[in-house]
Amino acid sequence: SHLMLPQSCPTNGVHFREEVIIAVAAKHGLPTLSCNRSSVVKGALVGDIADFAKIGSLAGEKAAQILKGAEPSHLISESQRGSYLMINLKTADQLNLTISDELLSLASEVIR
Repeated sequence: SHLMLPQSCPTNGVHFREEVIIAVAAKHGLPTLSCNRSSVVKGALVGDIADFAKIGSLAGEKAAQILKGAEPSHLISESQRGSYLMINLKTADQLNLTISDELLSLASEVIR
C-alpha cells in the first residue's frame, strides 16, 4: 500500500501541508507518491514531476506557431513530453525498501 499526496502539485501554489502527510505516512511505514519536487525533497518516496522547463518550452513552440500564422484552434493540444521521475533513497532506506538499479537508471533525479 502507499499514500498519494492529495492535490499537492504546485501549479496552484498550495501544498496542503505535505510535510504532515509525509511524516504520518512514514510513522506508519507507508511510502508516499507525489507530483511535485518539493514533496520528494521533504521525504516522499517517488515523484512523477511536472518539468516546468519542458512545459514552458512546449508553450513557446505553440506561441511561435501562432506568431507564424497558425490558427490556435488547429493546433494539437499536447502535454509534457517524457517524464521526470524523482526518487528519494533516504526515504527508501527509512522504509527498508530497495529500489532496483533498473528503476534508479530511469530516474531523472535521485536524492541520496
